[in-house]
Parts: sequence; C-alpha cells; structure tokens
Amino acid sequence: MTKIMLFQGRSVVNSSGGAEKVLCNMSNALSSRGFEVLTVCDEFRKGTPFYKLDQNVRFCNLSARTGNLLKDAGTWLTRRFVPASFRLQRFLKREKPDVIVCFFISDVYRIKFLQRVKTPIILMQHCYPDFYFQKMKKFNYWLNLFLLRNVAAIQVLLPGYVEQIRSRLPKANVVVIPNAVPMVKDEDVVRLTEPKHKIVYASRMDEYQKRPHLLLEAFGRIAGDFPEWTVEFWGGGASEEYAQKMEALVLRYNLVGRTVFMGTTDKIMEVYKNADVFVITSTFEGFPLAMTEAMSCGLPVVGFKTASAVNELVRDGRNGLLVDETVDALAAGLRELMSSPEKRVEYGSRAHEDMKAYAPDIIWNQWAELINKIVK
Repeated sequence: MTKIMLFQGRSVVNSSGGAEKVLCNMSNALSSRGFEVLTVCDEFRKGTPFYKLDQNVRFCNLSARTGNLLKDAGTWLTRRFVPASFRLQRFLKREKPDVIVCFFISDVYRIKFLQRVKTPIILMQHCYPDFYFQKMKKFNYWLNLFLLRNVAAIQVLLPGYVEQIRSRLPKANVVVIPNAVPMVKDEDVVRLTEPKHKIVYASRMDEYQKRPHLLLEAFGRIAGDFPEWTVEFWGGGASEEYAQKMEALVLRYNLVGRTVFMGTTDKIMEVYKNADVFVITSTFEGFPLAMTEAMSCGLPVVGFKTASAVNELVRDGRNGLLVDETVDALAAGLRELMSSPEKRVEYGSRAHEDMKAYAPDIIWNQWAELINKIVK
C-alpha cells in the first residue's frame, strides 16, 4: 500500500481556513482510494484539525502540546533550537512515506533545508504563484527556487498559472489539478425563480485582499432603487479598526437593517440556497472555494475582471458578470442582475453546470493518478 504524507506545517489545529479544508478533504479522499494517509503538521498547539478526518487517516502534530508542563517545555525548547528540517528528518526515517505532498513552499523549505531528501515531493500551490514569489525577499526567492529544482511535481490550480512557474523553473513538472467543488444535485439548487432579494458575500473580512467594503459601498449607491434587497456578509477575521470602518459605511449609506454581518457558519451551502447573487470583491484568488461552492448551488456571480481565478472561473455573460475594478462598475453589475430575474436564472443555471467539471471524484482521481505515476 502506497504511503502518503500530507504536510502542512502551520495553521492546521483548530483552523477553519480554505487550505485546511482541502487538507482534510484530500486526506479522506485518498484514504478512501486505498492509500495509507499520514496527515502531519508542526504546531505548538493542543487539539486536532477543525475539519473531520476519517478514522483511517492518521494525524500527527510534531510539536503538539500535551498539558504536561515538563513535556511541553521540552517540546518548546526543541522547536526553539532545533531547525524544523532536522526534526522532520527523524520523523521521515521512522515513517518512511513513499511520497510527500507539501501544501506550501515553506513546507518544502522545512523538509529540505540542509537535508538530502530522497522521498519524492509534490508541492501544492493554493494561490496564484506570482503572489508567493513576488512577496519574497531576494535571498528567500533564490533559496526557494533552489529547493524547488528537484521536486517531483508542482501542482497549480488553473491553466493560467502554469507559465508563472515555468518562467522561473523551466524544467519543472507542472501539473494542473483544480480544487474539488462540492456537488449539488440538480433538484437541490437554489430556486432563483423564487426571489429572496438577497446578495451574499462569504469570505474573510479582510481590507486588503478580500475587500468586502467595496460591496458595501456599491450596494449603498443603488440601495434606494431596490428597497427589498439586503446583503449578508459571512466570514470572520476583521480587525477592530476594519469592523469600525464597515459600520461607518453602513451608517453613511443608511443601510442599517439592510446589511447584516453574520459571522461564520458550518452550513454555508444552506446560506447560498437562500440567496440570489454571490459577490466576490477580492483583488486576487487562487481557486476561491466559497465562490465555486456558491456557483455549484446555482448562484450567479459578480466579480472583478482583474482578479486571478475569478476571471477564469466566471465567464462574463454566461455564469456571471466580470466588471472593472471600481465601485461604480461593481454597482452597475449588481444593478444588472438585481433588475433581471431572467439573467439570474440563466447565469445561475450555467454556473451550476460549469462546476460539474470540478466534481470531487474527478479531482481526487487526478490526484491519485499523479501520485501513482510519481511513486512508480
């Protein structure tokens, strides 16, 4: 039986982010396909992944807190003074995985730095690659390119990202495997013929990448023309300063009672089924899970034509609208869908159909095929 180690060094324990969801879903899917799966992180925290792992998946936190003062002190000191790559080497010699799947470039660094690792490594890219490389300092940039030279494969989420890797690593084995999107049965999609007059935003409440304030401003400019419509914001993570900014915009546009900050939920698909339009205001994405889940439910999308991934998954005039990156353009896109039930039904139906290309069985079978090919 092929033994796979899925390694995400950080933000796994009790974390409900998108990468963590992929980690757990992937662990379960590969286990169900006959692989021995070892899911590993390296965090000085106590607990387990937020998302459920199947009983056949073995989870290991290399730096788990136990509640025992002496043991935890020893773990802390080891983390403090022994580089992660040395600690991981001992673990790899004991476990002997046939292949390692790293979730971030930093995870490859943790495994390979100052080490000779013979086990084949697959690197996953959860965002568009330029984002990772452009934010690196010069030394880290060249160090990471050196460490990535001999990885067995680099997975990217969309075809548009292949060249971003090959421009830096011309000989890299770049493989396109998108994220898996939950499928909704045709009979269970949102009934857009029964308007709820509701717009939904679902993502982290972040001022610089996700930018939900742009939706608030756009809706504020047209809300007077659509008195029945409301906006729900789902997601957490807002700083106190940003939350105050959002509340100020609500007051400025007189939207009290028409915009609601809902927090987080583990039943987001039900939220989508009670809405009419999904809006994504990100400046960039890798493969937006919230948006594709909404599309699977049959919601049309409004997003920016400059946003990576959004501009590949949303087809303007087919399953949603792509608009210029301005508040006025976003308001115009909202107006177009809010005033046309026919377009909402048409675009929503196509969104649901388009997401079938990313059905979990299709995606996890692609992963199984890649792993088998590399191991052999």
